[in-house]
Amino acid sequence: MVMVLIIVLAFANYFYVANLNLEYSGTGGSYYSEYFDNSVVDIVVSIYMLGALADFDSTRYNEGPDKNTASFMFLVATFIICVVFMNMLIAIMGETFGQVSEASVESGIREQVVLISDHAWLLDLQKIFKGKKYVIRVRPSSSSEGLGDPIQDHVSEVENSLQKKLSKVQNTVHKRIDIVDVNTRFLLGF
Repeated sequence: MVMVLIIVLAFANYFYVANLNLEYSGTGGSYYSEYFDNSVVDIVVSIYMLGALADFDSTRYNEGPDKNTASFMFLVATFIICVVFMNMLIAIMGETFGQVSEASVESGIREQVVLISDHAWLLDLQKIFKGKKYVIRVRPSSSSEGLGDPIQDHVSEVENSLQKKLSKVQNTVHKRIDIVDVNTRFLLGF
């Protein structure tokens, strides 16, 4: 808002000075509309209406000795105030929305807990949880990058390596049992 105010005041300053040149040249007319009796306030309001509300009469800038620069400054003012600052506003709001969206799950759970605590007096918790010490809610977590839980990934890796080792041990045991079986049959054959 401070930047928009600075830009509006800068363009208002230009059009105020250009309007003084217009008055001294005797051409007549004005680069701004009259809203109040004070020309300084009128020019600030006119530039605000020009940039923020797109309320303008472009033929007004085609008069006087500064008509070329006034037309150029009119185009620059509308571009900077309308396009640049409105896009900055959209970007800021988009970033805020993104931050709120990231925390939506946590905020939802927090609000559920608040609702539960607000209405806990309606239930006889001693009766419902008789003999129980804790109520635990378990769910898989996920990292901020959308990948799986690092602990769950580590557990899966350990499980896979243990299954490989177990299958090797089972194969070794089966081979030794087969050898013992062959030796037992050989000995029984005598």
